[in-house]
Amino acid sequence: MARLYLIKLKTVLHSNKFLSLLIGSLIIYLLIFFNLIPHQSQINANKKSIKGTLISEKIDGNKLSLIIKTPEKISATYYIKTKESKEKIEKNLKLGMEIMVVGKLVKPSKNTIPNTFNYQKYLYHNKIYYLMNAQDIKIINNRPNLVYRLKNFLIDKIKKRENKEYYYAFILGDKNYIKEQTWQNYQDSGITHLFAISGMHIALFISLISKLFRLFRINSTFKNIFIFGFLTFYLLLTNFTASILRACMFLLFRKLNKNLNIDLPNIKVLIYTLILLLFLNPYLLFNLGFLYSALATFSLIIGNKIIQSKNYFFAIIKTSLLINIITLPLTLFNFYEINILSFLFNCLFIPLVTFVIYPLILLNFVIPLFTLSCSFFLLVMEKMAFLCANVSFKLSFPKINLLFILIYYLSLFALWHYKDVKVVIFLGLFLLFWQFKPYFDATFYVYFLDVGQGDSILIKNPFSKEVILVDTGGKIDYPKEQWEEQNHNYHLSDNTIVLLKSLGITKIDWLILSHGDADHMQESINLVKNFKIKNVIFNNDTYKSIEKQLIKLLDKKKIDYYQNIQKINISPNTFYFLNFKIYDNENDNSNIIYFNYDNYKFLLMGDASIKVEEDLLNKYNLSNIDVLKVGHHGSKTSTSKNFIDKIKPKYSIISVGKNNRYNHPNKEALDNLQKSQIYRTDIDGSIIFKIHKHKLEIETCPS
Repeated sequence: MARLYLIKLKTVLHSNKFLSLLIGSLIIYLLIFFNLIPHQSQINANKKSIKGTLISEKIDGNKLSLIIKTPEKISATYYIKTKESKEKIEKNLKLGMEIMVVGKLVKPSKNTIPNTFNYQKYLYHNKIYYLMNAQDIKIINNRPNLVYRLKNFLIDKIKKRENKEYYYAFILGDKNYIKEQTWQNYQDSGITHLFAISGMHIALFISLISKLFRLFRINSTFKNIFIFGFLTFYLLLTNFTASILRACMFLLFRKLNKNLNIDLPNIKVLIYTLILLLFLNPYLLFNLGFLYSALATFSLIIGNKIIQSKNYFFAIIKTSLLINIITLPLTLFNFYEINILSFLFNCLFIPLVTFVIYPLILLNFVIPLFTLSCSFFLLVMEKMAFLCANVSFKLSFPKINLLFILIYYLSLFALWHYKDVKVVIFLGLFLLFWQFKPYFDATFYVYFLDVGQGDSILIKNPFSKEVILVDTGGKIDYPKEQWEEQNHNYHLSDNTIVLLKSLGITKIDWLILSHGDADHMQESINLVKNFKIKNVIFNNDTYKSIEKQLIKLLDKKKIDYYQNIQKINISPNTFYFLNFKIYDNENDNSNIIYFNYDNYKFLLMGDASIKVEEDLLNKYNLSNIDVLKVGHHGSKTSTSKNFIDKIKPKYSIISVGKNNRYNHPNKEALDNLQKSQIYRTDIDGSIIFKIHKHKLEIETCPS
């Protein structure tokens, strides 16, 4: 009877009609799931405390990040006040404990700069609907279950290891402990996939287990049961991380396919695996680790004959190149650039990680006799990544859409099916067209970027193709003790760089800094380090501390910089600098910029005060301004009634941070601007002005 059922199962699974029906059912299910089923929190937003099981915790400097399962998940952040408190938390707080977190629940914010990371969507796809700003944490039950006890045991062992960040990555699948600059080098080299536990790592686990069983002559039935149990336990241990889940399920299904003699081709085993996982958790469709893992495995299966070679390194080149080609749309959709040399770098790193570092990490974790060897090869890998990152050749692409993805994969299918060189030519021309598509855009753009309590204005000229950035934003860094320092520091300008890449911008022609305060130019250093800048303009005052730091970097990179600039010609318009008088404070010495595009007048006031406003009115005939960047974030020291009545702005932009400690914008300034349409970055997010064919459009990006 069992044999008969197996024959029927084999017939059904081999049927293309059944597979098509299953795929169609999945599509309908996903459409219903995402469009008709409500996905929202069941927690009262006014709750002041949350009880639940601690399923994730990480300490980075003075920042403690927690995820609590309630059964709904809550992400909480707690800032540790003393070194002693940090040591106490590290000692006493363990995964699997029942805890109570006291604080305020807040909704996660969306991205307020276009085309950047949407944190709200990311959390929603992980079924997290609320964040909590925690003021207190209490342990209610300190007895975790068996799985968490073992995980805590592993974590305690990892914490004692030298280079513990790599043990977290290769054993628990957690890459967040790798230092920021080191991880950036891995990203620039295009090898971060080697740190995601995938089929390669799981296959090595199973291979080691199989060899041990053969060595001790244990029968295959018990071996298979043990492997199934091991994979299940490992998934529990790693919180069902998407790429690990995909790898484990695929290997398990392949094992069943072989042992039950179903004889499905690997491509169908993969498709059935993906269908099942998406039925169980549709949110995997938005998980990058899952998508990369699925596409990479798909590449290896369909390209099996292509990548085979007697020369191991040649096989790696072909494998890496094939995976890069198949995953290209996913990379461009999320990161807007590719590293042309990454497939060559992989020839160096894949053997090093696969045959040296990963086995050494596993061996040294079990028997700590290889610490020196581990440290040596990890140092070699980091040095290699640094060198590769500095010779990387990156190619940026403007944001792609579904049409691009469809044409790209249809072209690959046609190439694979017909093997016609014309398809290669078409695909090459299509990619070339897409890369240069922004050059055909005749729209003039002004982006008032939401950089919190600071200023940053991006201007994109369609005629000269020049790009101007006025200020970069920034935040004041307060001195910290060593225990408070975090490995991963967030840079406001990282979002600016992502936006630039998504718009197809490869350089900033003019970086104009209104003055030397941190909230206007602190991020200029990170920007110059990580993006191509042609020219920098300072204000007319003496150089301040941050400006001197920047100048050292500009000299090192041989970037031209200027003071006392009266105007810059950017066809078809001219940017005029209006403020040349030297005042007794940095704010009043701000560069003030006026330009007119297609009869739309823009005035950018920096942090200039009422005194400067009066001098401008005495010196220039400023009237009927269309777009005013309000001075000094709408403080009471700027935006006098007399000034506003004279220039009569139609739209007023106030660049200001949410709940800022200065209480900007001031009520008096808002009252003076009441005849103008006011946009605020704390409410509206980034504000985008588009001028095309004599028409003005305005877009906002609220959180």
